[in-house]
Amino acid sequence: MPHYLAFFDKEDVVFDDETTHHLKTVLRVKLNEDIKCLIDNEEYQVKITSINPLKGKAIKKNILDSELKSHVRLFLCLFKGEKFDWVLQKACELGVSDIFLVQSKRTIVKIDKQSKEKKLSRYQKILDLASGQCLRKTSSKIIDVINLKDINKDLMMDINLLANEKEKGATNHTFDILNNLDQRKSISCIIGPEGGFDDDEILYLKDIGFESISLGKRILRSDTASLYLLSVISFCLEK
Repeated sequence: MPHYLAFFDKEDVVFDDETTHHLKTVLRVKLNEDIKCLIDNEEYQVKITSINPLKGKAIKKNILDSELKSHVRLFLCLFKGEKFDWVLQKACELGVSDIFLVQSKRTIVKIDKQSKEKKLSRYQKILDLASGQCLRKTSSKIIDVINLKDINKDLMMDINLLANEKEKGATNHTFDILNNLDQRKSISCIIGPEGGFDDDEILYLKDIGFESISLGKRILRSDTASLYLLSVISFCLEK
């Protein structure tokens, strides 16, 4: 059963307009029906006490342990198409903590100041819905849109991985890093755009401390590379 974002209003549990519409119109929730809700990053069993307006009452607080033990940050270069939305959704399902959207030399998609707020709001809704579906305790957060060379040590984690298509080949080095992950250390990874990273960008990222790694013998598309690396990180942190 998925859980739904909700809020306390004194003793009542209430929902935003979008969740209310989904519960009433799509799921046709019934009076006295039990649902799971995420309230202040905690999961509750909620009994529906009113349909119009939609309200509930928290009857039980559940223990929810669905987060990765390490903070995982994704620097994701923008790319076009519906697959970008799909990657955001799956990144949340795989436990990513937060996401910076990155504009590099070869990114085709650009987010300008006029469209930024609207697009980030839509992307955050994708993450929030994914969080509820996969029973995470908290949603991944979109932090900002930045240029690649605005990435600096202040934004980096303890371990920083650069998925570099020029490193294609044996993954021994990648395996050595990920197989020995310390759950007390935070991790970031950066995934390039459809055209890959420019040589100067790779040099810049290495200079500030990113470890260049291979994802195998084949050149992977941006969406595939994102989920490949995040899946391995998640697996290694939860083994």
